[in-house]
Amino acid sequence: MKRYMQHLIRGAEIRTEQFMNKQDRDPASIQYGGIRGAIWEAKPTIYALTAAVAVYLNPDSRFYGNPQLCEAMDLALDFVGRTQREDGSFDYPSCNFKSAPDTAFCFKRLYAAWRLIKKRGRAEDAGLAVIEKKYLAIMHRALEAICTGGFHTPNHRWGIAAAVLQGADLFAGEPEFAARLKARAGQYLAEGIDGDEDGEYAERSTGNYNAVVNNAMMAMYQVTGDESFLGYVKRNLSMMLTYIDPDDTIFTQNSTRQDKGKKEYPDKYFYQYLYMCSREENPVFDGAAHKIIKDNMDRGDLAPDCLHIIMANEEMENHEFTHYGFLETYRKFYPHSGVLRVKKEGYSYTAIRGKSAFLFFQAGETRTYFKIGESYCDVRNFIPSEIQETEDGCILKGQAKGCWHNPNARWDWWVIGGRWRGLLLLRPGKSGYIAPLEPWHKDFVYPPHRCDAALVADCDFSPNEAQIRRAARMWEVCVEGDEPREDEDLLKLWEPEYYLERYGDKETFIRRKTAFNTYAFVTAGGEWH
Repeated sequence: MKRYMQHLIRGAEIRTEQFMNKQDRDPASIQYGGIRGAIWEAKPTIYALTAAVAVYLNPDSRFYGNPQLCEAMDLALDFVGRTQREDGSFDYPSCNFKSAPDTAFCFKRLYAAWRLIKKRGRAEDAGLAVIEKKYLAIMHRALEAICTGGFHTPNHRWGIAAAVLQGADLFAGEPEFAARLKARAGQYLAEGIDGDEDGEYAERSTGNYNAVVNNAMMAMYQVTGDESFLGYVKRNLSMMLTYIDPDDTIFTQNSTRQDKGKKEYPDKYFYQYLYMCSREENPVFDGAAHKIIKDNMDRGDLAPDCLHIIMANEEMENHEFTHYGFLETYRKFYPHSGVLRVKKEGYSYTAIRGKSAFLFFQAGETRTYFKIGESYCDVRNFIPSEIQETEDGCILKGQAKGCWHNPNARWDWWVIGGRWRGLLLLRPGKSGYIAPLEPWHKDFVYPPHRCDAALVADCDFSPNEAQIRRAARMWEVCVEGDEPREDEDLLKLWEPEYYLERYGDKETFIRRKTAFNTYAFVTAGGEWH
């Protein structure tokens, strides 16, 4: 790892520079001390502070012991404290207010920074001692909110459970508080962890949330010593190696979250592979961790944001890589997820249950997917509902149901009046039925002597002079070549030959255009015509 530490330090330094450059230094601003942004929130500042603490405490960083950075961190924590709600929670202002899971994610970074201060802080650093106390005060208030709040996605449960278990360990000197936090974690853990024997979590989020859950499992192991938590991490990281495509990006098309279809390198998994292979010999994980960090550096990308994690773990920091690379070939069927992943030399392919794009093929950076289009009632694509593995591939099966013809069909819906409201003209002295107005017709005003239903004998079906004049002018414009006047909205839709062939002459055109007609009519016996 030593050959890559400077790359990680440089990444953290860049993040710290960005934090200091964007820090609001206006005492009159509500964001004073925090990172300036369109939204007032604490999370970006909390996350930036973790990298800042790491470089402040790393002797190989140019920010080591930097007094300006210490002052900036102190101001930032004051901002975080002011932004914290009265119940101890933090908002995710775009959608989650007084959010227990977002507070738990903030706590994860607060706790990591505090732990690094305890491990590497210098006793003579008075400024850092003040910062440590502020961290403790913010975390204590946050735990109150995390302990009593709820969640709305699967990974939130484990973020919350990890936070309250870390809090119980941190504040073990307050027995009642610690016991309450442990009890809350117990409630979540009693539900069972949503990781199957293949290493898949419920959200199937290979591009993001798998790593979030792994982080929570590692945290819960570190405070409880329960090895079963690491079992979930090991299985998921093993699974992830069969989701790496030939261009070394992650296959994300089966995700149920916002990472679906995104091109992601596995950088966020680097410290997780490193952690697992530094604990016990694992050549496969060692090779994966080595490839992720080396390729990240070779691409010129910003280093993964994990310096604070590695500095807190001597085994990770001192680990020496002995392998390099991902799995060259693999074939793995995941029955619960309905996914077959196959990688051979130079290409990979994936078959997926429950998706209209059911087959993906990738060679190098070129990816294509396959669909089968169909037109069966309202079904437009073949979507497999079953996937069965075979010796040399798989079989996908699907069913489509629909009604092609209803012999008893009459109408899809009906209403009196509707878009033809006021169509019927009554003879003098006669009356008819006016249908109630629907909300979308509330401003409709009936012309005199108009209605929606009446006896045939009471209706006047003869054309009026205005209709006759308009039909005549339409013929003159469309057939005889007259130009429409400024006050006329006559559209010349067809060539003259169309009108001549269909109507023959002007008189026939006027008669047919001004005659009363409907799209259909029903006789007394119920027959439609």
